[in-house]
Amino acid sequence: MKQTILFICVLVSSACSIENKNEQALPAQTTLTKPKAEMDALIYISRLDSEETERLSAVVKQEHQLNTLMAHNDTVILVLENRALFFPLGKYPSLSAIRNQYLQLTHQVNGNEEISTDEMHISADTVKFIKTNEEAEVYIVAGRITGTSLKLANGVMVGMSKNDFLKQYFSHIPQLLVQGGQVIELVSALDGIKHYYTFRNQKLTAIEFTSDYVLD
Repeated sequence: MKQTILFICVLVSSACSIENKNEQALPAQTTLTKPKAEMDALIYISRLDSEETERLSAVVKQEHQLNTLMAHNDTVILVLENRALFFPLGKYPSLSAIRNQYLQLTHQVNGNEEISTDEMHISADTVKFIKTNEEAEVYIVAGRITGTSLKLANGVMVGMSKNDFLKQYFSHIPQLLVQGGQVIELVSALDGIKHYYTFRNQKLTAIEFTSDYVLD
């Protein structure tokens, strides 16, 4: 009888020992809260729902005269009615005024009595202007800037932080656009000109201008 009781005690003791070992082997309880680094990670914006669109539209500065806001393929598109999109380097009455402003740059001027162009170069950067007899000002029709030598009239330049860029267009910096939107595209609602601002690692790395003008 004593042997039977002793055997049962040994079995119980062994079971308790195994259970304690298994409990010790279990991992600590995980939390569902994302770490701060993950919350700050970049996101891909494929589209904006109606709530996001409304929230972003509400903080676009009124001076830019927002018409429409949308997103596609991590590009956030602002369609604006502000004519300043035609003059990102400022307003000039003539091509000669531009040449006088940028004396250190190379200028390739072509044209005739009705229409003239100035293709301005500095290193790998190029900006092309057009002046017609019908218009009082010079318009930008194309360009690509990847260096830091050219600053736009509003202070935007390659190398600036994304936060500083967003401050130009939004009264309150949207966290969604800090984390997402590799490209910010500005489109004229009046037709004719588009701006593309490309970001890498929260820095502006390229500015591009395109238009409906077809020039040789």
